[in-house]
Amino acid sequence: MGLVKAEAISLIEQIKDKTSTSRWIFRGQRSSKWRLATSLERACNSFKLKISQNGLALEKVLLREFQRRFHHYQSYVPKDNIELLAYMQHFGAPTRLLDWTYSLHVAVYFAIEAAPDDPCAVWAIDQKWLQREG
Repeated sequence: MGLVKAEAISLIEQIKDKTSTSRWIFRGQRSSKWRLATSLERACNSFKLKISQNGLALEKVLLREFQRRFHHYQSYVPKDNIELLAYMQHFGAPTRLLDWTYSLHVAVYFAIEAAPDDPCAVWAIDQKWLQREG
């Protein structure tokens, strides 16, 4: 059974209090069973491809094809591959990028927006810890 609206708001406020500094980043996912995986990893898994063997080659092909067609839809030319990957991510192409946000509310929205009755998840990472450990 899911949270009722008042319980959800209370939980969000508790999390906001504990993560009130700007050093936290968040990611909302509509299933708590999902591990952190990029859309490229999920695409490879759905086609029974090993990301370690096929992922970079597949990304290279997708990047080249996206770049070849990008000028049909935008007059702007991305400066580098990271920017191009961000555009690809925005338009739904599989990439190795994983979306994060500084806003807890945005993460909660993406967690519950299309969530079935199963529990959803919001990941929170302390950026300082990530820089230290990463």
